[in-house]
Amino acid sequence: RPHLWPPSASPAAATSAPSASPAAGTSAPTAGPTGSPTASPTSMPTVPGTTTSPTTSSPTATPTGLPTFTLAPTVSEGSPVETFSATFSSLSTVPTGTALTTFQNNIAFAVCYSLGRPSDCATVSNVRLGSVVADVSVTFANAEAATAFQSSVTTTAGSTSIFSPTNGFDTAAYGVPTVVVASSSSSSDDSPACDSTCLGLAIGLPLGLGLPLIGFLVYMFCLKGESGNDDQQNIIEMPRPEG
Repeated sequence: RPHLWPPSASPAAATSAPSASPAAGTSAPTAGPTGSPTASPTSMPTVPGTTTSPTTSSPTATPTGLPTFTLAPTVSEGSPVETFSATFSSLSTVPTGTALTTFQNNIAFAVCYSLGRPSDCATVSNVRLGSVVADVSVTFANAEAATAFQSSVTTTAGSTSIFSPTNGFDTAAYGVPTVVVASSSSSSDDSPACDSTCLGLAIGLPLGLGLPLIGFLVYMFCLKGESGNDDQQNIIEMPRPEG
């Protein structure tokens, strides 16, 4: 009789049929364990170009109405001042109130911004009719800069470049002015050149005051001479008493 083994505690699972082709072999193990565990998969796919978190802790400031720029060094006392009149032919009335302040500030800012200077380098001293004329004074660091500005601002290309949106000027509201240089002055100790009026006064005042004075002195001298002769004629020599 064949020998019968006793049944096992749990029956073995049925072996599956062999596959058509053998499975690929397992890759070789790595030389050592990785430094950190593999990250868990994200719940959604990553989209290229998106930011996962804000770049700054606070929102970006609202842009200013006028462009900003790096200020040039301020000028000291004794700097040349160039004064010009800007005529805005597109305006028929002089602005008032806050509109006037905005107009003046806009002119000063455009001029100084074109020069790379702080906005207090120019002052709008007066705004008047005819059409609308703004009298502007600009302080420069030296005479060369003042001369270059005077040569530029009086040209059409120069005034168009200075009073432009690039320099923060509202050409849509005010247009581009025609500029005429009024005068140039300096607060230094250098004496300004004497013009025709100055020369006239320098020559006329001495002549006007000197000639009458000379005439008066000649008259007094002659009068004194005549008086001396009369005194000599009236002298009577008295005889000396005999003693």
